[in-house]
Amino acid sequence: MSAMNYNRLSVGMMFSCFIIWILSLCFVTNTTILSVLLVIGAICFIVSVVIYAKYARCNTCGKHLTRIWGDDCPHCKNKIVNI
Repeated sequence: MSAMNYNRLSVGMMFSCFIIWILSLCFVTNTTILSVLLVIGAICFIVSVVIYAKYARCNTCGKHLTRIWGDDCPHCKNKIVNI
């Protein structure tokens, strides 16, 4: 998987855990289920941050990828290749 795909994966996971948090806070009244959903959302968020920090880096310059569109590095403009 390319670094850009890892970047897209981490952004998607962050968005999904945000949706889980919002929906659970708005619609769940049982405190046990609410706690479980909030913990699942927190774990999802932590995993997405780890994926971003470890894998979403340019192969050439080593900087973090800051956007999810395109297949080139926003810093050095080189193409992100699959490794």
